[in-house]
Amino acid sequence: AGFWVFLLLCGQNLRLKFLIFSIIFCAFIVGGGLFLISPQIIWYAGFSGIQYGLFLAGGIILVVDGEKLYGSALLILVVGKILMDAFTPTEPLSQTLIEASVIHQAHWYGAMGGVLSALPRILQATRYKSSSHV
Repeated sequence: AGFWVFLLLCGQNLRLKFLIFSIIFCAFIVGGGLFLISPQIIWYAGFSGIQYGLFLAGGIILVVDGEKLYGSALLILVVGKILMDAFTPTEPLSQTLIEASVIHQAHWYGAMGGVLSALPRILQATRYKSSSHV
């Protein structure tokens, strides 16, 4: 359901190529982060880390494309959710809903992957703005 919400919120501003790249890139970042930085986690099955990355990448793209209020609100909500999960005991509720352990590290790595996947678009927009002002 989260992926459909993402497409509803951000789909009109994303190219299919970027969406596919971001999904694959975030998956590698989540997998690599769990393997290299959090080796104590021996299993992870889910799409939530990738979803966090997609929502952050989508929010960044919205801001870059001129939807500053909408994109900023999305970014604030996602970052707020990550911080809330890090500092408050929401684990029992989430575990009850999905009937599995929540691997918050996957969310963090996915978020980093999403920001990194949006960097080329940020740089492209920055170069375009600086060249149009010359």
